[in-house]
Amino acid sequence: AEYRLFGLHMTGYYAVNLALHGLNAFLLYMLVNMLFANARLAILAALLFAFTVGSYGKVLLSLASLELLLLTFLYLLILYSLIRNDFRHEGRIRSPWFVLALGLFTIAGLTKPTMFSLLGCLLAYKLFFFGRRGGRPVLSADILILIAAGVAFYAAQRAWGVHTPIAFSEGGAIHFTWISFKNIF
Repeated sequence: AEYRLFGLHMTGYYAVNLALHGLNAFLLYMLVNMLFANARLAILAALLFAFTVGSYGKVLLSLASLELLLLTFLYLLILYSLIRNDFRHEGRIRSPWFVLALGLFTIAGLTKPTMFSLLGCLLAYKLFFFGRRGGRPVLSADILILIAAGVAFYAAQRAWGVHTPIAFSEGGAIHFTWISFKNIF
């Protein structure tokens, strides 16, 4: 689709990557602002995310990195939806936020098994904000449904011959989730 729009002109590809990265920074702003109710902290987090020199700088300048930017957007949107559901609807599974998150989680399950890192992030949120969440259980119905869906996707991918990424062949899903935590925090 991009080739039809931009052909061999790199400016268009960079503009799409930059727009997606800006959208990801905005999602991060919304997520941090929701968690800490501090707009200045959220702006700082979003700016640090947007102007980082690390791997995202390489992603922005790479024509082949649209997939990574889209997956980042998808994962941030899933986290935002799940945490918003926990804030507004006390984690109920019949809320629009959970239905949206479950649909997006299903799409993530069809893309890569790294979606287990999302579950790790959600568990970390539920542990760190246990008091603010009113002492509701960490392993509530919403996360148990997502764990079951994640395991089902992983089993289906293994059964139907989908090649497992390197992250899962060395150390397993828990190891990869731990590496994801270290990268986030």
